[in-house]
Amino acid sequence: MVDPDEQALPPEAAIPNISKLNSSIELQISLGKPTLSTVYKLLFGSVSPLNIILAGIITSSINMSTLIKNKDSIILLLNNALNLAQESSSNDHTDYTNIFANLAATYLDTNSKKTFSLKKAKACLDSLILFANEQSDVESKILYYGTISEYYMLKNQYNLALKNAKKGAELSKQMTGLTSPELLSKLYEIHKKLKNYKKANLYLEEMVENKDSLEKLSAKEDITKYESEKEFEIQQKLDSLKYLDEIKIQQAETKAKEE
Repeated sequence: MVDPDEQALPPEAAIPNISKLNSSIELQISLGKPTLSTVYKLLFGSVSPLNIILAGIITSSINMSTLIKNKDSIILLLNNALNLAQESSSNDHTDYTNIFANLAATYLDTNSKKTFSLKKAKACLDSLILFANEQSDVESKILYYGTISEYYMLKNQYNLALKNAKKGAELSKQMTGLTSPELLSKLYEIHKKLKNYKKANLYLEEMVENKDSLEKLSAKEDITKYESEKEFEIQQKLDSLKYLDEIKIQQAETKAKEE
């Protein structure tokens, strides 16, 4: 999960070169007293400071919504984030897709009768796929197909659920080479509902295989990271030893000159 504090910072492109900033300020001072708008422009370029602050609040709200359990609070946070996103002129589509996806999942949670709403979930999903298609965002499309299949399952429309889960699975495999375990699990559940037990078992087997592959890939990445860190540590020690040798040689040469 993205650290809200990190996300609230302006992007690197918006952070000016210090020497360039200093020289620009000196130039402005030589021409006259710099205004607040001048300072903002030097610091953030064309990016509005208000938009940077709003982006941080929006991201924090989205992240917080995944940590709390109270559904009313989650919906309140996400709706506030949606309002802020609409007020901001940054037009970051990822904010909208994350908000709509999380809202839809919350409305589809059958454990909370108070907030459960198929109608509201469908409205959020319609907005999600709209943004996903506009931006050609494959990840958001996968998220949509997985969630809309859950929507149709809750309506006992299993053929529609199967159609959408398959679309999500195809996109997932195209994107990563492996179908996500979540979609395979959903396909397994749908085929069970349709009493296609042989197909259900095939998806169950694939889910186990993919899970093992993902765990092995994760372990390989951890090993590579460890080896890289170890190599860097060894190189540091070698550089330190080399530096000490150079100091000893210099000391010996100095001593010889003195004698």
